[in-house]
Formats: sequence, C-alpha cells, structure tokens
Amino acid sequence: AGEGPGFFHDPASFDLLAKSLLPLLAARRLSAGWTTCNLWSVGCGTGEDAYSLALAAEEALGSLQPGWPWRVEASDSCPRALQRARIGIYSESAIARVPIVPRAAGFERGFGPQSGRMRVRSRLQANVTFRELELLDESLPFRERFHVILCRRMPDAADDPARARVRRRIVEQLSPGGYLILGGGDAGPENDLGLQDVAPAVYRRPF
Repeated sequence: AGEGPGFFHDPASFDLLAKSLLPLLAARRLSAGWTTCNLWSVGCGTGEDAYSLALAAEEALGSLQPGWPWRVEASDSCPRALQRARIGIYSESAIARVPIVPRAAGFERGFGPQSGRMRVRSRLQANVTFRELELLDESLPFRERFHVILCRRMPDAADDPARARVRRRIVEQLSPGGYLILGGGDAGPENDLGLQDVAPAVYRRPF
C-alpha cells in the first residue's frame, strides 16, 4: 500500500469542519447529552484522512471549557494500509496542505535515517482507532453514532444495490445533527436519505 493523497485533501472542507461545523456541534453538546465527539474516517487507507480529522478536532475542541473529549474511528478493508496508518509516519510533501499551526502541533520532524519524514504526535495517535472493516458485513462494531463522518471515496461494491446499501449504512451511523463529508468526486447522497446540503460535498442529518 503506497502513501495516499496527503493530509487535508480538500482544504476548504477541513477549514469548514474546524472553524464552523465542530464549533456548532460543540455548542449543542450539553443540551444534546453528547459526552464524546465521535468522528469516523471511512476507507481511511494509510491514515491521512483519519489524522486530518484528529488535527481538525484538536484545533476546534482542544480549548473548550467545559471540555469535550473526542475520538476518531478509522476503518479500511486493506490490512497493509492499516499497518502503515498505525505507524503514522509520512513524507513532508504529504502534510504540505496542513496549515502551519496544526502542522507544528501535530507532527514531529524526523532526523538521521528519518530525515524528510514526519511522525504524527503520540497524543493524536492515542485518540485514533484503526480497524479492518468490510461495510457490507452484517453488523458494525460501533456503540455510538458519529457527529462527523468523512468518506473521501465510497467503498467499492459489486453492483448498484450494494453501493446503495453501503451508502445507507454509512448515513445510518450519523448522529442527528451530524455531518457527512464526501470526496469532491463523489455524487451526493440520494434524496431519500434525508440529508441537507451544507456546502459542496458536505451534508447534515437533521435533528
């Protein structure tokens, strides 16, 4: 599994997430009874999307009083990609789109044999769980719904009904008020899934 497309693949979506969507969710956390902010990276590959979610969550939620702990679940069907994701070491070019402040806060620079490489800091890695997962399995392992689901590329499925079933299963994991962020090349969810358009490739599940 080679290195993926890099961090913050769609800078506008991640900027919206950190500066608007997550703060809006945080403002509702007490009245809604949300004890933890749950985020899911679907088809996380070698981990760039998952750690991008972690960087955005730390930026948006790290200074809240009272605090709001956050967790990232990251799933993929490729064991080799997940192995690389858990290591959390990337080329400097992979993080080129990460803004300067979260870049400095989120990565350690390699030296010697690791010169030119960057490691995700351990405090971020501790909040990300990587798991091998096939979305067409009968049951998903998650106990709680997600406030943000990032799906840069819809998982491959054998036929149109299977693709529709995967898409529906993903949307069913969204908490009311939660956001689905798709890759720019993906078509939006079907109308019968009941999501609201928020921004290009960003959708919200109504309360």
